Amino acid sequence: MKRLAALKPSLLMVLLATLFAGLIAIVLWLSRAYEQQALQTAQEQQTRQAVQALRTHLSETEMGLQLAAQRGSWLENREGFVDTAKQFIAADAAIVRMELRHGNGSLIQAVDAGPPRPALPPEARLRQNFETSVALRSAIEFDRPVYSRPYYVQLSPDGGFELIELLVPLRNDPGENEKSQAAALAVVFPMPRLLATQLPANFLSRYEISATEADGTLIARAGAAVRGESFVTSAAPLDLPGASLIIRARSAQQALAWVPSVLTASLVLLALALIICVQLLWRHLRLRLATEVALREQHAFRKAMEDSLVTGLRARDLRGTTTYVNPAFCAMTGYTENELLGRSPPMPYWIAERIDEHERRTAQILAGQVTREGYESEFQRKNGERFNVLIFEAPLIDGSGQHTGWMSSVVDVSETRRIEAINRKQFEQLQTNTRLSMLGEMATAMSHELNQPLGAITSYAAACENLLAQQQLGPLQGALSAIRQQSERAGQVIRSVQAFVKHREVERMSVELDRMIERLLPLIQLQVRRVQARLELDLQPVTILGDETLLEQVLLNLTRNAIDAMQAVDPVRRVLRIELREIVSAIDSTSGAAELSVLDQGQGISAEHEAKLFSPFFSTKAAGLGVGLSFCRSVMERLGGQIAYASRSGGGSCFVMTFPLTKPAPLAATRTNLSQPQHESIGFPD
Repeated sequence: MKRLAALKPSLLMVLLATLFAGLIAIVLWLSRAYEQQALQTAQEQQTRQAVQALRTHLSETEMGLQLAAQRGSWLENREGFVDTAKQFIAADAAIVRMELRHGNGSLIQAVDAGPPRPALPPEARLRQNFETSVALRSAIEFDRPVYSRPYYVQLSPDGGFELIELLVPLRNDPGENEKSQAAALAVVFPMPRLLATQLPANFLSRYEISATEADGTLIARAGAAVRGESFVTSAAPLDLPGASLIIRARSAQQALAWVPSVLTASLVLLALALIICVQLLWRHLRLRLATEVALREQHAFRKAMEDSLVTGLRARDLRGTTTYVNPAFCAMTGYTENELLGRSPPMPYWIAERIDEHERRTAQILAGQVTREGYESEFQRKNGERFNVLIFEAPLIDGSGQHTGWMSSVVDVSETRRIEAINRKQFEQLQTNTRLSMLGEMATAMSHELNQPLGAITSYAAACENLLAQQQLGPLQGALSAIRQQSERAGQVIRSVQAFVKHREVERMSVELDRMIERLLPLIQLQVRRVQARLELDLQPVTILGDETLLEQVLLNLTRNAIDAMQAVDPVRRVLRIELREIVSAIDSTSGAAELSVLDQGQGISAEHEAKLFSPFFSTKAAGLGVGLSFCRSVMERLGGQIAYASRSGGGSCFVMTFPLTKPAPLAATRTNLSQPQHESIGFPD
């Protein structure tokens, strides 16, 4: 209404005339729609009533046939059937034939209606079609009247019509031969005659009637022929036992009365136009005054809102001249509103040595190269203090939708950047403290891992003493060479563990796991012989990428733990088994994994200890440090693999290390027979 009152009188008259014409059209349309809806509703109601009358007639015929079938023994009394059939044919104009049939469909007796009703070919009635056979079986099986689906009968070369049959079951003295005595009464209705004789006469005279199946297939048509350009249609279902039909009625669209609708619409519109004109004239001045008050209030509200903002607002026209700044922007830069309005680049709050950067950014913004994410810059206050700002640019659109400039939202983020710098320093200090705390873990891990090569050196040195005492100088060179290798290995352990703790990149090289295990066999055999155990190997040739020294430490840790776990069991069960095999992925044949398993038959791990088995400083041994398995898991994770524990069904433990593969080797190439594990005994001087 406010917009209508603000228009000029000439435009107001045009608008009112258009409104009148539209309202007249709406009233006429509603009147026609109402009348058409009334016709549609009346036709649908008549259709439902007609179909109900037809269904009632058929129900009465069903009941009469059932009563007659119960009273008469027609299988023995054929004359009684003939008399009854003639009575029903005379009473129902839609019936053209009544038959008595055995349960297998064979014809017993038939009575045809005389002229003028159509006669069915006798030879066509000797055998039943599929629809009638189905209905006959259903009627006898369920002991109730059943209708067949409509089917077509060719009466002459020129044409035929659709038939529908009513099957009523009857029995003659049921007993031991009940199934053989089953029979049924078949009543044949031509669909066109059924519609023409049983639907109400006034309904047939007004509408074109058609019977269709549920899928729309036309079965029969009756009633008056309808012609015209548009039609009104209605439909109602005719649900029969065994058959579902739809009765459709169609009538020509009747001409609607225009004069009453036009007069009614005119009176309504004239009254409405008068009310609108008085209302508009009365509210015209009031709306103008209210609009002025609303504008003043809106301006005051917007001014208060802008003054309360802590975000600086700056407006520039298409040439870059400042046209508006809010108090927050003035407080941020230290300049007054008068000092900033009307200023063109370079701006007084720009940094002198970065003027080229500011001008380039301003040129991009004026060219429309603006992102919603904003950009960060640095301004200078009037007192010379510099501060960081985050600026968001948006187009400035006037009331007519024209682009007149750019609006900037400026946020002072200098305090945020200062807090971020403090956080970075604290984080760096935390990293330094973390590295210092890890020195203790490194020393513990090194002392734990150096026990193995140092123990091997001791064993080899004792062997050298024995060889010298026995004056066996031949194997002495091999023992001294082994001492040198283990000394070098101790140095590698120190360097590898140190690099690992410092979180440096692990040096990954091609490692042949089977060859690595063979090189470690003397050390593993020393551990095995210490507890009088046996060593079994089942190895496939597998090559991975990893750090060989760290992998050796992992394997020696696991084998030593396995041997320690078997000290308290029967010597016969002290078997250490090492398995190495390659698993090809079932999804991608170019990738797979390698599994290295260490199995023992010791006491195993209790269920309560499994969850924290790989935790640092947790050990099931009385004198254990609890860093071995934690170290193994860390190494496997750094190499991109995994380590897992599983208990064995016969007792003992199984540790499985899984390594990713990129190019799996053929599975058939193995160093040992997988079906018969190899038992190796590595000799060494006592």
